[in-house]
Amino acid sequence: TGSSFYVGEHVTVTGNGTQTNNVVNGNVTSITSSTPTSVNPVTGVITPGSQVIVVSTTGSAFTPAGSGGPNGGQIQATDTLMLSGAQTAYSVVAIPPNELPAGATSGFTIQGANGVDTVYDVQMVAYSVAGGIQTPGQAVQLVATGTALTGLTVSTGTLSPAFDPTTYTYNVTVPAGTTSLKVTPTVGAGATVTVNGAAAATPVALAAFPVAIPVVVTKGTATTTYTLNVGQAGLVSTFGAVAPNSTGFSTQIANYDATYTYACAIAVSGVVSPIGSQPAACAVSTTGLVTATGMITGQTATVTVLTSKAGYLTGTASVTGSPGTSTGLTPTFSGVSKTATSFSTTVSNYDATYTWSCTATVGTCALGTASGASLPVTVSGLLAGQKSTVTVTTVKAGVTGTASVASYSTPVLPALGAWARVGTTSTVAITNYTATWTWTCKVTSGTCVITPATATTATVTVTDTNTGTNTLTVTKSQTGYQSSSATASG
Repeated sequence: TGSSFYVGEHVTVTGNGTQTNNVVNGNVTSITSSTPTSVNPVTGVITPGSQVIVVSTTGSAFTPAGSGGPNGGQIQATDTLMLSGAQTAYSVVAIPPNELPAGATSGFTIQGANGVDTVYDVQMVAYSVAGGIQTPGQAVQLVATGTALTGLTVSTGTLSPAFDPTTYTYNVTVPAGTTSLKVTPTVGAGATVTVNGAAAATPVALAAFPVAIPVVVTKGTATTTYTLNVGQAGLVSTFGAVAPNSTGFSTQIANYDATYTYACAIAVSGVVSPIGSQPAACAVSTTGLVTATGMITGQTATVTVLTSKAGYLTGTASVTGSPGTSTGLTPTFSGVSKTATSFSTTVSNYDATYTWSCTATVGTCALGTASGASLPVTVSGLLAGQKSTVTVTTVKAGVTGTASVASYSTPVLPALGAWARVGTTSTVAITNYTATWTWTCKVTSGTCVITPATATTATVTVTDTNTGTNTLTVTKSQTGYQSSSATASG
């Protein structure tokens, strides 16, 4: 009660009997109600205002030291001071240690256009230049005026990000085999600076990567520390298409490298999840699939993927997505060609950004070499006339699309002999008869009967009174095979 909180501010709550209700460095995600402080005009009694706030320990822009979060755990903030206007509008002076009140470890007096404020044990400050919404992402370290660097260069490698007096942690990417680095900082009047505990002009030996080099600016009793993390360039992930789903999204790391260790952090914005719901989370699989889960409609999440490897700087890259619906690429087919032992078709909407595979119910399926939007698909190892269904699957960012087509290899037709007539009775031989097939016959006039003669032959007897030409059709069929027919006339 009696406090003013802001969305994005960090708070610590202690003293609750239920341990899970105690929060360290929680992020204020929303303010559900607010009652201002009031004064009774008759009695003069002051009634403190109150706020109901929603505090989350996930999605914070600042993570505990050593946690491996997106800011490397360099700063641990338990509260963030909010100041309106630009940073240059304030003069900050450190309070000497012997003048701090009992229990305080640091203190500053802050001179602004509206007067002077004194704060204790505040590490972070966010400035709202145009009266806009302040967030932890705007926060910078609270330091005394005059203890900031005015310039920073290195003798070898690349400084990232570009130097800014209010940026206190940098990566320096150097070539393999670099054994020393000279750091050149500049400061304002009355301030001194050391590099790795020595004079600024002293080169720093680089024995094993990565190396953290502190640059300390001192003015009076106030100090500010900048940190340079030196190493070889780490792997910066690149991402494929983002595939939304009902609880989040997924994407594939295009340059995944199993020799690196991967971690991720997720920050969610938009509508607030219902109280009691599972918090949003992210994960990176052993194949490089990035997933964001626990989201609801109306939210957007930024997943930061971090890579680490001995001797290399941490690589960071971010991908943003929202829940939704997504369908994979459904293959389409064009044409079928056959041989006695196989058949082939062509995918007509091939896209190289997808991973393609195929299976067959009978025989063996294989994908050919793509050309433009065409991808050959062949099923081999079939018996003559045998049926098989081939299923082609596409996968991208964890989303699958499938389509199937069924066909046959070229069948073997019934082999019929010459037509032999004696009066009203005619006979025709089947020379490739086999009992595993079902054989039927029909004629344009009269009747016909098939009688097996041997294991490989049969006789078709035709009875008719037709004095003209009669046509016989013999058909062979079997489950799982294509039926085939042949004709004879006499």
